[in-house]
Amino acid sequence: MHRIKEYLLDHITDSISIRQLSLLFTINEYQLKKDFKSVFGTSIHNFVILQRIDSARELLLKGQLSIEEIACATGFYDRSHFSKKFKSITGLTPSGYTKSIQAENQYSKKTA
Repeated sequence: MHRIKEYLLDHITDSISIRQLSLLFTINEYQLKKDFKSVFGTSIHNFVILQRIDSARELLLKGQLSIEEIACATGFYDRSHFSKKFKSITGLTPSGYTKSIQAENQYSKKTA
């Protein structure tokens, strides 16, 4: 399972199906899903989405790319899909997240 996790991390922006993973690692699809969730506590799909959102957070903090560019760079189909997933996980839209971080940084500078 750790080799599969590393493979997913190395190919995080690629669209990889459970079937492709099962063929690549010669494991039954059902067993793959069951074992992955047992070891990592989440489904393969959810793991990939969470990793993509973490990468997107880092890119948003850097502030060098547009939301569309970040969506593409992190493997999401489009801005809308990215924004919906981002909000469902963080509770904020990508732009709201950026504004929140900027406000937090300004507050930290004022109190320092």
